[in-house]
Amino acid sequence: MSRGINTNRFINFQLERTLQGHSGAIKSLTFSPNSKVLISAGTHNEGRIRLWNARTGKPTGTIRKADQTAVQSLVVSSDGKTLVSGGSDSRINHMKYEESSVLP
Repeated sequence: MSRGINTNRFINFQLERTLQGHSGAIKSLTFSPNSKVLISAGTHNEGRIRLWNARTGKPTGTIRKADQTAVQSLVVSSDGKTLVSGGSDSRINHMKYEESSVLP
C-alpha cells in the first residue's frame, strides 16, 4: 500500500489564473502574512522580486536588482514589515516592506 499523498483531497482543484512576468524560471514564492500579496523571485540572473495582488493576479510592483544574480529564496516576517531575500551572489538582503505600499 502506498503511503504517498492522498490525492482525493484535490479532486475539485481548478486553476484560477497563471501569472507571467519573469524572464526565466521561478525559484521562490511566498505570501504576505495576510495573504493579500504574492511575492515571486526568478532565476537566470534576473535578480528581480515581483509583487502580485493575490486576489486579482495583477502585478503591483517590482524590486529590481534585489540580488546581483538569481534570487534563490524569499521570506516575509510575521508582522509583514520585512522582506528578506537570498541569492546566488551569497548575500542576504534585508528590506523594509509595507504591504499597503504595493496594493491599490
